[in-house]
Amino acid sequence: MEPDPHNPYQAPVAFLGDGQEPATFGAPPPLPFEDPDRFPGFWSRVGGMFQLLFSRPLRLFERVEAGSGYARPLLWSLLLSTPILLLSLLFAGLFGLLAFLPATGGNDLPRWLPLALAVGYPLLLLLGLLAGMFLGGVVSHACLWLWGGLRNSAGLHQTVRAQGYFQGFFLLAYLIPLLNILVALGAPAFLGMGLARLHRTDTWRGVCAAYSPVLLCCLLYAGILLLAVGAVSLAGAR
Repeated sequence: MEPDPHNPYQAPVAFLGDGQEPATFGAPPPLPFEDPDRFPGFWSRVGGMFQLLFSRPLRLFERVEAGSGYARPLLWSLLLSTPILLLSLLFAGLFGLLAFLPATGGNDLPRWLPLALAVGYPLLLLLGLLAGMFLGGVVSHACLWLWGGLRNSAGLHQTVRAQGYFQGFFLLAYLIPLLNILVALGAPAFLGMGLARLHRTDTWRGVCAAYSPVLLCCLLYAGILLLAVGAVSLAGAR
């Protein structure tokens, strides 16, 4: 029976195909930084990331799952940490100059020490970036598991990728004076909400998982401080 196009009360008609719905129906597109088809230029991909951050920030984490590999998240983290890397190179140059200055005032430090600092400081920073992405991703994934947030998990691979993109934004925002304190306090909440979106779990589980390492570090610091105070008190009593 053909529908009457002039009947305003006619129910809408669904045009069905062969019953095979695409598996990618409703799947989010890749992140702009991983989508050269829609963002052909490098800086257009960078701009697309910031546009997505300021318009729909949690969509960043949802669209992480549409990609694969660690190269792009690591490159993004290195790109946004460029100011920190430049500062490290500046300090490395200053350390290197110390090796060629004449010793004065009884300064008999070995010449290799400033050179070792000049080379080691940038390398340690790069190692810290790698550890922040990979080790931080493993810790975030483990904490999310402890809070029961991996029932619909996207996998450890995607958690590490999300950690890399988050680390880049965090390092850049942390350089802003006066805002860095708020960034340090609020960044775990943003990471937790994003991981909850990525792994399709409750928001509170993701936030608790993100703040768990911070809480453990605070408790460890407090325990070490109490042990040090107790040791000093015992030494003074004797």
